[in-house]
Amino acid sequence: MHHLRHIRQHAPAEVASGFSVSDVTAESGVLGLMGPHSRSLLSSVLPDEDTLLTENFPFGTAKELTIAGQRCWALRVSYVGELGWELHMPQESAVAVYEALCDADASGEHGMRLAGYRTLDNLRLEKGFVHWGHDITPLDTPLEAGLAWATKLKAAPDSPFLGREALLQQKAEGVTRRLLSFTVDPSVTLLGHECIYRDGARVGFITSGGFSHTLQQSLGIGYVGNDGKPISTKYLKAGRYELDVAGTRFPAVMSLSAVYDPKALKMRE
Repeated sequence: MHHLRHIRQHAPAEVASGFSVSDVTAESGVLGLMGPHSRSLLSSVLPDEDTLLTENFPFGTAKELTIAGQRCWALRVSYVGELGWELHMPQESAVAVYEALCDADASGEHGMRLAGYRTLDNLRLEKGFVHWGHDITPLDTPLEAGLAWATKLKAAPDSPFLGREALLQQKAEGVTRRLLSFTVDPSVTLLGHECIYRDGARVGFITSGGFSHTLQQSLGIGYVGNDGKPISTKYLKAGRYELDVAGTRFPAVMSLSAVYDPKALKMRE
C-alpha cells in the first residue's frame, strides 16, 4: 500500500490522464531458492545447465525461464547473502514449480531445506540487509542507512529524484547517525529496540535483532548518533559499546560492515 500510494501521488501530471495503477499482488507468487547449491538444483530442472552460469546470468539481472511447463521470471538476487534466485510467476503456477524443485532434490543431492521467516531474518541480518518498517522508515535517509549506492547522487542533474537535493545537502554537512551491526554473547536474546550505549552514554537503539549461526553470536543492527553532530568512522571505532537488554548491559562488538561476506562475493559467484 505504501508503494501504491507513492506511485499514484507522484505520477507526472502530463501523463496522469493515460496512467493507471493496479494492485496485482494476489495474482503473483514468489519462491526464493537461495544457498550455495541453488545453481545446481535450479539447473537440474532446466534444459540447458549452462543457463545459470555467471557469464550467462550475472548478479542483478533477470531472465524468463520455463520450469515444469510454467513460465517464470527468475531474478538473480538474494536477501540471505548467498548465491540465489527469486522465481516470480502467476499464483496458479507456484505449486507446480515448487513441486518440481522438491522432486529434483528427492535424493537430497543438493541439500535443499525449507526455511521459515526467522531463518531468512537471521541470514539477512548477517549481511546487514535492511527491512522496511524496522530498519528504514520515512524518518531515515539512504545515507544514514548505508544505502547511498541505491541513489543517483553521482548522476547528472538531469536524473532527478524526490529528495535528491536534501541528500546532497546531508552529504555535504555530514550524517549525524549511522546504521551499524552489533554482536553480543549468544546467551543474550536480541528482539529489537534494545538501547545502544557508547562509553556509558545512550546513543541509539537496535532496530532488528536475531542470531548469527555463522558467528554463533547474537546479532543486531541499529542506529548510532552523536548528539546531532556529524559522525565519523574514527568516532565510531573509538567507542566502547554495550546493549541494554531487559535492564542489564552487555558488552557488544560494533561492525561498520556486514559481519558475513562484507564484499558480497558469495552472491556474485
